[in-house]
Amino acid sequence: MAQTITGKVYAGYFQFHLFDADAIGDTGSEAFWTTDANAARLAVVPGALGVSTNTYGEVPVTLTVYDSAPPLPDADHLVEASLTLTQGKLIVDGCPDEPTDLALQLPAGDYRVRIASYGLQNGDSQIEYNGDQYHIALWPEEPGERTVIKRFA
Repeated sequence: MAQTITGKVYAGYFQFHLFDADAIGDTGSEAFWTTDANAARLAVVPGALGVSTNTYGEVPVTLTVYDSAPPLPDADHLVEASLTLTQGKLIVDGCPDEPTDLALQLPAGDYRVRIASYGLQNGDSQIEYNGDQYHIALWPEEPGERTVIKRFA
């Protein structure tokens, strides 16, 4: 049975983060926002994922936990990566260090995370809200590489 939470996340520097609350990854690392990460619109380091946005400000985010991989949605951009939750606590934070109410306690383990980005066709990055929104799907799965399923052109 799917569990869903929604909220607004402050996307300073055109990004927000998903963290393993008990082993928070280094989002300041040179390994985080690499050329490949920018092209994929998703940065990955152990304990953290960074989601690229088109808005420097608040964006709507929906997070749904599934038992297994859900069907692919019709989004502007789709990308997946893995995140290990050492004690099972997932948090979504704005950037820089902007806490949200988006947090879940799950069984500890490895998860696949799919970011579906919508509203990207509304224009280039803006300081004010640009109409973009983000749906995060999460399910238990063995770790794998970051994969762009559908690239926004």
